[in-house]
Amino acid sequence: MHKTYLRLFVLALSFAVVHGAADAQSVVEDPATQKSRIDWVKSYRTAREKGTAASRPVFLFVTSEECSYCKKMERESLKNQSIIRKLSADFVPARLKLDPESQLARELKVTMFPTTVIIAPDGKIVDYVRGYMSGDKLTACISKALKSEKLALNSGKKTR
Repeated sequence: MHKTYLRLFVLALSFAVVHGAADAQSVVEDPATQKSRIDWVKSYRTAREKGTAASRPVFLFVTSEECSYCKKMERESLKNQSIIRKLSADFVPARLKLDPESQLARELKVTMFPTTVIIAPDGKIVDYVRGYMSGDKLTACISKALKSEKLALNSGKKTR
């Protein structure tokens, strides 16, 4: 009886290894065309410096410790592969957890969480969106920012 269980275990393990390897191969992504996550910059200063150096706008996602809508946006909208690709290709994505009373929160005029701020390479604010954004709304926000005259003038790019 013990041998029967052992055989079943070996058979199940073999099946899992064979099918697991096939599944793993099917999710391998081409790094040039896809990213599975956003490489967040976690410092405002660093994000601004990178944006200026690369002539790219900063996509600043401002959150707080206990913000349920921030977590929902991170779980849903910011896991969308087309959004991840767009943010990675066209922006310097930064994610900051701020205390609502912090100096930076006051300077950025963050009055609620989440707040998304698009900052041109020269430091001028292109757009603010306060509150949760669905994937569709976030996609529209990103497209609008990239077409913005403010961004086009500040980055040296023509409006698309």
